[in-house]
Amino acid sequence: MGHSAFLGEVQGEVQGWERGEGTSVQDTHTVELHRWQAEAQVLKALNADLRQNLQKLADKVSEVQGQCEAAKGEAQREQSDRVRMAADLRAAHQEEAERLKGRIATQEAYLADKSAKYLEDSSLLRQKLHTYAKLNKKLRHKLECGALQVEQLEAQRAALEGNVPAQTHAHLQAQCQALHRKHNEFAAFLRGLSEFRSSLPEVAELTSCVGMLTQKLSEMEEDQQQCLSDLDSL
Repeated sequence: MGHSAFLGEVQGEVQGWERGEGTSVQDTHTVELHRWQAEAQVLKALNADLRQNLQKLADKVSEVQGQCEAAKGEAQREQSDRVRMAADLRAAHQEEAERLKGRIATQEAYLADKSAKYLEDSSLLRQKLHTYAKLNKKLRHKLECGALQVEQLEAQRAALEGNVPAQTHAHLQAQCQALHRKHNEFAAFLRGLSEFRSSLPEVAELTSCVGMLTQKLSEMEEDQQQCLSDLDSL
């Protein structure tokens, strides 16, 4: 039974006694006493319910406080983990940055060394090309002179063709043909050198080429001198 219903029942009984006939002062006091006792019972029950509710609230507050403490501890742990991870990442990034700086410095030093060597090789190559150009010009001039000498030899051979023995004539003709062939080979070699120069050869190849030119020029000059000497001896 609820507290309100119980209180209503008590009040109803008190009112019934008050309406009864022959009610005396003593009865009135008794009624008052019963009413106060009833109200006291109601207040006592309400107090018990209130204490019970307060205890439930206290338990709930304690539970919530425990949950808050647990959540706070978890948040602190997560914050500590995040701080530690951030520190680890920062250290890793710093280490990687230092490693990359070292690689960049190494590459820059390597490129600087290669650049210096390239400039040195380029300077040497330009000097060799200049020498080659001068030699090429000189060889072309000698080639023109050689062509004139070949024509002179051909003319002398034709003039002497009827005045020398057949064996000597055949020997001179063979010499002139060989000289003419070497002259053509040398001209073709010079044309090849022009193409070779356009491809910017390496220094070692250019040096070898100059040596070959000098050798061929010497051979042509020796053959021409020998042929002229043979003609003069007739």
